[in-house]
Amino acid sequence: MLLLFLLGAVKLDPHLKRYLGDEFPTECNTNVTWAYLTFDKQANFITNEVLTDLITRLSIELKLPQSERNTYALKFEDYGNDGVFLTKENRSLVPQGFILILTASPERYAHYFLSRLRNPAIHTGDLRVTLNELMALCGDVSFATQFMRIGGYDYIFEVIEKGLCADSVSSQSRFLQALLILMDHPGLMYWSQVSDEFVSKIAENITGRAKQEDNTLLVSSLNIIDLILNAKNDEKMNLVLREVPFESLIRHLEKSDERVILNVLTLMNSLYSKARDHVKNDIVEISYAKD
Repeated sequence: MLLLFLLGAVKLDPHLKRYLGDEFPTECNTNVTWAYLTFDKQANFITNEVLTDLITRLSIELKLPQSERNTYALKFEDYGNDGVFLTKENRSLVPQGFILILTASPERYAHYFLSRLRNPAIHTGDLRVTLNELMALCGDVSFATQFMRIGGYDYIFEVIEKGLCADSVSSQSRFLQALLILMDHPGLMYWSQVSDEFVSKIAENITGRAKQEDNTLLVSSLNIIDLILNAKNDEKMNLVLREVPFESLIRHLEKSDERVILNVLTLMNSLYSKARDHVKNDIVEISYAKD
């Protein structure tokens, strides 16, 4: 017999206070941490309006502080699902026997992470932990949209352009990995929109002008430069061709890391395909000289 209903549960995020701050005072801690739900599979039960009403009902049932602002959201317990936060677009991923988490809204998550990144007193180790948590969320379009809206994208670009993490290669690498995930969302921001200063800083990680060697940072930098080069913007393409000479890539082919070699070869191919005819001849000569 075909089941017409989805049966499952919603549990309260034990870390909810970290995202809500003073709006979730200690005295509001609740002993009610679970609620049980039945969804009608044949009904369009998760439209924006209905989802909002559902979240409000659950927050009341779980005895949470109420606010007129966008405070709470539901997210999947399993990060393997296509999207962390539950939306009308990914509602079909809710399985039988589901467990959803009642947590803060994507907007609250975005504000929390941006404030953490901007904190001048944050230690390097804490920053790495924050960036790891950020990367886990960057693939979710609901979070990415809010993070961009409040200036999160701009801040990451500022960090790179101004060298605010120049003393920590691992933090730089994590910032670039997060940025690659964020920029992969269609329609939010394009690689053709990045500044010339950003392109120059990323190029330094490839050419050696940055005076630091880290394979993970290098892989992200190679990937970003290739994306900018192929962003269908002539000004950015010409800038990349000036900032990243073909010969500067050759030394990286001697590395044992297969990720580096693959990304170097990809960028070499892009540089060759974008180069003018006389530069292509130079590239061929350089390649033969290497052999």
